[in-house]
Amino acid sequence: MNGSSRASGRAALGLALLAVAATACVSLRPGLREVTAPDAAALDAAAEAFFRAETPAALQRAVAQARALAPDAALTHELLALEALLEGREADEVRHLVRALTDTANPTPALHLHLLMMTEFSFAQRAEVRELLRDLSESHPRPEVRSLAAFHLASLLTSEGRLAERDAVVADQPGRFPLAVVGTWDNDQGKGFDLVLAPESRPGLDQTYEGRFGRLEWRRDVPLDPRGRLELSSLMTPSRFAVAYVQGQPVAPEDGLYQLRLMTTGPLKVWVDGALLFSAPLLERSVFDNVLERSVFDNVVVPLKLSKGPHTVLVKTAHKEGPWSLAARLVPASSLPVAVPDVERQVDFHVRGLPPKAARTLAHRALWAHHAVGGITSVKAADEFVRAFPASVVSRVLQVEAVWFNQERGRAADALAALDREVGDALAFVRLRQLRLMTTGPLKVWVDGALLFSAPLLERSVFDNVARPLR
Repeated sequence: MNGSSRASGRAALGLALLAVAATACVSLRPGLREVTAPDAAALDAAAEAFFRAETPAALQRAVAQARALAPDAALTHELLALEALLEGREADEVRHLVRALTDTANPTPALHLHLLMMTEFSFAQRAEVRELLRDLSESHPRPEVRSLAAFHLASLLTSEGRLAERDAVVADQPGRFPLAVVGTWDNDQGKGFDLVLAPESRPGLDQTYEGRFGRLEWRRDVPLDPRGRLELSSLMTPSRFAVAYVQGQPVAPEDGLYQLRLMTTGPLKVWVDGALLFSAPLLERSVFDNVLERSVFDNVVVPLKLSKGPHTVLVKTAHKEGPWSLAARLVPASSLPVAVPDVERQVDFHVRGLPPKAARTLAHRALWAHHAVGGITSVKAADEFVRAFPASVVSRVLQVEAVWFNQERGRAADALAALDREVGDALAFVRLRQLRLMTTGPLKVWVDGALLFSAPLLERSVFDNVARPLR
């Protein structure tokens, strides 16, 4: 499996499905290629039918239609991957996400790459994914995809102990620039985020400040972790409920369009050349609990139009508890810059190329909100999808995931019970989610009228760690 070993929280049925699928669906990796659908409008209509589908049979009909129209297109493989996920065929899910990413005409490769790297795959598939990531990092036409694939490749090589290869990949990762850090200041109850602290008015690297426990100065040439990130938990003291600042001067090689791409594990503000361009006072920590091994990377993207030469990036990171990491890169962009000042607009940015209000667009928006932000933003995006398409199977599954991970357990239980009654027999993912819900709290079990099990107290944290989020 990719990342560190974790219990998946799935019942024996899920393990059996995984074992059967893994033996049946391993395939050789095809090379990168561009696929053109003969009838793009008809393929889009099939995708729209899939995301609006109200029954498992309707999901299958939409997939069959897409497969008949363009069997090798990225969009077809996206539908096949989601169908496999819902039916509990994880190895098929991996196979189709890989095939979607080999299509260089894929309009949504970043989401597909995140979904792939959140998936648990077999050792045979691990080799396939490794070579795919290598191909993407070296040959994909979009620079942001190349850099994202390089990060995931470095993570995978780390988990395999291939450290020399990993170091070479990290060293060649495009867009990295030296960072300096200073801190910490107090962030009790998150109050430090809104306070205007000294580095915001005097950001020069030669400046000194009064911090939480005395005089502070910028620390340059700070070490990065093996995957190219600042591990602020180790660099900052104290590191709980603390504010720190990170600063760098990336150089734009020429006038043009760029993206400042950041990985963050908490609330932050971003200034470029003195202008505040992004502010997120709340990023749900549950999104980042697996940040050391999982795919939460480039969760903040700031589009820019820059002149040739050096520019100043200042980041304020307001940490509470748990992992505290940050990475920053400046990469050339393939799209025009738009303002993304907050998390809502950030989610909109990720689906900017899709038709407004289409069911697929709302599904992608809900997935991005779930991955990159979490919390109430995820719930709002899923609720919007359900309001537009209240009977859609996909919209209801995404809503259950969003409210569950926002700790709205009662609402999640009601929605999931209704969904399970309707489609649980056909969709193993839904049935297994229902089983997970039934075993994450005080529990009594009767069989033929006899009470056979009673647990008045089951600690919730145990189950938060075994629940696998929807990919």
